[in-house]
Amino acid sequence: MARQKSIPDGDGCICNDISEGIKPDDFELLRDIEADASANTQIVPVIGLKFGYAFWRRLELTMDVQQVFGFKTIQELRMAYTYKGVVQPEAISYSDGTGRFWVLSLGYRFGKLYKK
Repeated sequence: MARQKSIPDGDGCICNDISEGIKPDDFELLRDIEADASANTQIVPVIGLKFGYAFWRRLELTMDVQQVFGFKTIQELRMAYTYKGVVQPEAISYSDGTGRFWVLSLGYRFGKLYKK
């Protein structure tokens, strides 16, 4: 279990910054993409795996993978657009804090080493 807190930064406009490589042909935004962030705190379940190996008993390489399952809406995106000249229904995307996180770390053990 973990605590997840979202804090809006006050910027509610992502504007119309869609990269040309991603933007399909015959696609036009009717207005700027709007973002509505919510201030939420939630307790989320976390599932994770951690793998590590110690080189020379001091230098440690670790890989950590965690999957977090959120359930409260922390951000909502709205986009009005046309495709091939036809006005489409407003697209709405919700983010709830669900995600997968990968961490690769390198550490050094400073403590006293015990013989095996």
